[in-house]
Amino acid sequence: MKSERFTDFDLHAFVDGELAADRKQALLQAMECDAALASRVCELQRAKHWMKSAFDEAEPPVGREGNGAVRPRWVSRCGMAASVLLLLAAFAAGWLARPVPLPDLYSAVIDNIETSGYRVVLHIDEADPRKFEQVLRQTERLLTEYRDKGVQVEILANSAGLDLLRVDTSPYAQRIANILSRHQNFRLVACSNAVSRLRAAGVTPVFFEGTRTGESAVEHAVRRLREGWSYIKV
Repeated sequence: MKSERFTDFDLHAFVDGELAADRKQALLQAMECDAALASRVCELQRAKHWMKSAFDEAEPPVGREGNGAVRPRWVSRCGMAASVLLLLAAFAAGWLARPVPLPDLYSAVIDNIETSGYRVVLHIDEADPRKFEQVLRQTERLLTEYRDKGVQVEILANSAGLDLLRVDTSPYAQRIANILSRHQNFRLVACSNAVSRLRAAGVTPVFFEGTRTGESAVEHAVRRLREGWSYIKV
């Protein structure tokens, strides 16, 4: 069976466990012979896991309607659902599907930086000092080379990557402090869900001054995409 017969709807249904049994079996067989199709399904599965992790333990606030009535939590989730659809669309377009290899990081930024108004989010989710050092190196390069363009760079961290933004655990504490002191257009963003999980485990993280912790990683990524920023998963 040719992989072209499987639509995005089919693939999403498969990942969500909602594909009809006969179609599921046909897709599994097709994946054995079609590496591209198998890779696509793996990317969607990874996106689903990332989304689940990003929204774990998220509790949208209970708001009030104009007449003072309490708005139930499921209504608050409607806006969140719209953001999820936007992010999944970004995955489908290939923007967020896989990390950019370190040697290609700067090129990936340059390819998109003009159309994004010289605004870029670099997302890291693992405590890899080598990877983070490269992120910092390219960040400094961008801030220097595009200073006259009003460049803005954010490092977004979630999961284990949060350790890199903590004063007590980051291997590049002094370097980060220096960049922050020299560049007002450089910001650090820590996923609020990951922060909450640390605190629930009895850890009180101390972040670099000015680090933003008010949004989950997915909420921040979606907001920046809406605003036209470039987003690069490292």
